[in-house]
Amino acid sequence: MYSFTLLLVAIESISCGRILGIFPTPFYSHQSVFQPIWRELAVRGHEVTVITTNPTGDKSLPNLKEIDLSFTYRLVFEEHKMQQVINTESNVLVLMKHVFFVMNNMTTEQLKHPEVQELIAKDQGFDLILVEVHVPAWFGFAKKYKCPVVGITSMEATNYVKRIMGNLNNPVYTPHFNLPFGVDLSLVERVICVLFELLDEVQMTYLFYPIQQKIIRRAMNDSDINLMDITKSISLLFTCAIPGFSKRSTNIPSIVALNGLQIKPPRGLPEELQQFLDGADSGAIYFSLGTNIKSYLVSKEKQKILMDVFSKLPFRVIWKFEDGVLDLPPNVKIVTWAPQQDILRHKNTKLFITQGGVQSIEEAIRFNVPLLGFPFFGDQFHNVKRLEHLQLGTWLDFTTLNEESLKSAILETINNDTYLANLEEISDLLRPPARSLDTAILWVEYVMRHKGAEHLRSPLANIPFYQYYLFDVILFLLVSLLALVAISLQLVKIAWSATLSPPCGLRTISMAYFISGIFFSDLTLNLRRIEAKRTCNGVGRGAARWRVASRSRRPHYKKTRGFPINQVSEKKSTGGGAAISKCLPKLQN
Repeated sequence: MYSFTLLLVAIESISCGRILGIFPTPFYSHQSVFQPIWRELAVRGHEVTVITTNPTGDKSLPNLKEIDLSFTYRLVFEEHKMQQVINTESNVLVLMKHVFFVMNNMTTEQLKHPEVQELIAKDQGFDLILVEVHVPAWFGFAKKYKCPVVGITSMEATNYVKRIMGNLNNPVYTPHFNLPFGVDLSLVERVICVLFELLDEVQMTYLFYPIQQKIIRRAMNDSDINLMDITKSISLLFTCAIPGFSKRSTNIPSIVALNGLQIKPPRGLPEELQQFLDGADSGAIYFSLGTNIKSYLVSKEKQKILMDVFSKLPFRVIWKFEDGVLDLPPNVKIVTWAPQQDILRHKNTKLFITQGGVQSIEEAIRFNVPLLGFPFFGDQFHNVKRLEHLQLGTWLDFTTLNEESLKSAILETINNDTYLANLEEISDLLRPPARSLDTAILWVEYVMRHKGAEHLRSPLANIPFYQYYLFDVILFLLVSLLALVAISLQLVKIAWSATLSPPCGLRTISMAYFISGIFFSDLTLNLRRIEAKRTCNGVGRGAARWRVASRSRRPHYKKTRGFPINQVSEKKSTGGGAAISKCLPKLQN
C-alpha cells in the first residue's frame, strides 16, 4: 500500500503528454472496455488521438481526436460474412484460419484510411502508443514515433503474446482460450493442449505475424519494421480478468490485470422495460447473445424451440433480437437494443442467458445473476466451462438444443440456491481497493513519465525457448551420461579380455558380481586372496590346468584355459569335485 501511495504522488506531478490509441477490432464488447481509458486520459489533460471502430463523439473534450473506422463492421460482417462463419463453423482450426484472413484484409483497408495515412506521412511526435495487441501490424507506429508501447486486450492475453513478452505459462495449466477445457484435464486433453499450443505457435510465428508485418511495411514504406521485436519490447500489457473466475496464472510485473472497466453507474430503465420487469412477480429472464452473435442468424427451428419453452415458463423474458418478426407469447418481450447492466441490476432478474463473453459474465457476477451459457466462438467455450466448474451457472450445446434440455437447464439454474451463493462470494472479489480505471491511467502515465518501463520487463523475452525449458542442459546431461556408460563398458571389456576367464563356474560368479554392481577388480582381488591361501592349487592368471588336491585319486581333466566345472571328468573318484566345491563359498564371500 505504501508503494502504491508513492506511485500516486509521483504520477500527480507528470506533465501532460501526447498519446496515440489504436483499437481496430470491430466488436463493441472490446471497445466498451477501451473507451473509458482513452476518455479518462483526455479528461486528465493529455492530448489523445484515437483510431477506433466505435468513436464516442464526445465534443466536450477538445483535446480528444477520434479517427472513425466504423466502416470495418460492414467489411467484416457483411463482405466477409464473419457472423455466418461464427454461427456455423464448428472446426476451430478452420475458424482460426478464416479469422486470420479477415483480420489481414481488415488491417489492409484500415491503413488506407485518409486520416491514418496522415499519421503515417507526418511525424506528430507521440509520447506513448496504447494499442490492442491482437492486431500486431499497428505496432509499426511504435517504430515510426520511437515511443514506448502499452498493449491492451479486452480478455485474458493469449499464451503466445505472453510468451513473446517473457511470461511463459504451462499450456496444460492455462489451455488455449479456443479450447473448451476446464480444469482437471485428462491425459488426452493435456496432449491436445500441448499440440494445439504448438500449432498456434507455428501459425502465429510463420503465418499471421509475417503477413501482418508485410502489410505494415508496405503501408509505411519501411522494410526495417520487425513486429516480433516490438512485441518483445512492450512496456506494459493490460489484460481483463475476473478475480475468482478467470484462470489463475503467474504474470510478470509488466502484465497488469484489470476488470470492470465497462461497468457504468445506474442510468435507469426505459419506462416500458421498467414496468415489464416490475410486473414479473415470479421473476424475469434476460436473453442476449451479445453484439457478435446476431439473433436473426439463429435458425427457425431453434427460434421455435426457444419460444415454445419460454411460453411454458412462469417467468417473463426479455430477448434482445436484432431483426425479424416473431409470434410472441405474452410473457416474452423483444427489444433490438437493451441496457444490459440496468436489466441485470433489477431485483426480479433471475437468469441471464448469454453466449459466454467475458464482459457479459463479469456483469452477471457483479449483479448476482446466475447464467445459462450458449457458447459459439473463441473463448466463450472456455468461459462457460468455467461457469459450470465454479457452479455459477450451467451451459448447453446450442447445436443439439431441444425443448426438454432447455427447460430443465433454466429451472435448475434458477431454483438451485448454490449458484446464487457462489455468485455472491465471487462478486465480493470484484470490489478491489482501487478502481481499475484509476490503475490503468496511473500505469499509462508511469510508463510515459519513464519513457518506457524497462525494469518491469522480463529477461526471458530475449531467451530462446530451448534455454528456458533447459532443453540444451538436458541434452548435455544425457549425452554426458551416455558417454560415461559407453566408456565404462569399454573399460570393463578391456579388463575382461586382459584377464583369463576363471574355471570351475567362476564365469557365472563374475557375471553375478557385475550385475550386483561390484567391479571386476573386486573379483580379481578375491581370486588373489584364494591363491594366496592356496586352497585351490594352481588358480591364477595363465594357469594351464586345475590341480585338485586329493591323496587317494587324481581326476582326469582336459588341458584347457578356464574351463567350467562341468568340463571336469573323473575316472573313478569325485574327490576333485569336492575340493572345487570347497573353493566356491570362499569366492562368493
